[in-house]
Amino acid sequence: MPADLKNICEILVKANVKYYSLSDPRKEGVMVSADGATEFVLGDANDFEAAVAALGREGWLSPDLPSHPTVQ
Repeated sequence: MPADLKNICEILVKANVKYYSLSDPRKEGVMVSADGATEFVLGDANDFEAAVAALGREGWLSPDLPSHPTVQ
């Protein structure tokens, strides 16, 4: 696992964010595709909010940048 992705996973674990493997939803896991895209399947809306807050605090998300139109 790349160091930056490992760091993101560690941040989520510290924030008690639950994320699941697509292949085995009973386990934590991240899906990394061949093109390098990464997908996290979060437990629920509370996990999503906690993940955004934790990643923002750690500098992985910037409130200064406009969000992607598909997110809105």
